[in-house]
Order: sequence, then structure tokens, then C-alpha cells
Amino acid sequence: MLKLKQGKLLHTIINLIKQQKIEHEKNGVVKKQKFTAFSTQDWILQAVLNGIGAAQQAIGETIPEYNALIIFELKKFHNGYGIQVFYKKDTKNVEEDITKAVRRCNSSPCPFEIFIGCCDDYITDNPLDICEKEYA
Repeated sequence: MLKLKQGKLLHTIINLIKQQKIEHEKNGVVKKQKFTAFSTQDWILQAVLNGIGAAQQAIGETIPEYNALIIFELKKFHNGYGIQVFYKKDTKNVEEDITKAVRRCNSSPCPFEIFIGCCDDYITDNPLDICEKEYA
């Protein structure tokens, strides 16, 4: 069910990050789309946090607050690329680095290749495939 709830969004986010890394490797800069924002509901934010494995750290046993957000940031370092993930509870709080709570990530930033593989079981490019498999 988690894959159905947030799998397409997480797939899209991961693919955008991959494309930005490729563009930066090729050109030394990301020329076009440096920032992408998605607006969604609290239950989708919760599903994404569950999908990456960071829900407990970010929200505990509750649901995301109104105006909460998740930030995925691609960073270039001398020895490669890394991803940092931040959760911001609401407009009154500062963002919290939740990268170490992401599946397979033990550091912040998380090495690019490790982060990209964090969620293979929870992403999909076609949610209809999940429904067809479940109810076939």
C-alpha cells in the first residue's frame, strides 16, 4: 500500500535528483531546473517519510503539521555527490536534518549511490501496475 500511496512521487523525486547530478557532471552546473517544489497533503508527506524510512525521526507517532515540508538537497563534494534530507515541521520551526534516518544512510550527507538505492522497494513509475498485481 505504501508503494501505491507515494511510489510515483518518490520515483519522480529520485529521477529529478539523478538528472540534476548527470547535468552537473556534464556541464559543471545545473542550468535549468535547480529547484523543484511539489505541493501535497499531509498523508502523502507521511507516506514519503515512511517510504524513505525517516517517518519516526521526523514526525514520531503523529502526522505532519500544516505547512510541513521535506527538502531533498543534492550536494557536490570533492569526492563525489551526496544527498541531504531535511524535514521542516511548520513555518515557525527550523528544518531538521533527517538524512541519517533514511534507509541505508548512516551519514549526512548520504553518499549519492546509497541514497538512490534506499527506496527501491517503495517506488514505482506506474501505480496502475501495483493495482493490477494486487487485484489480478
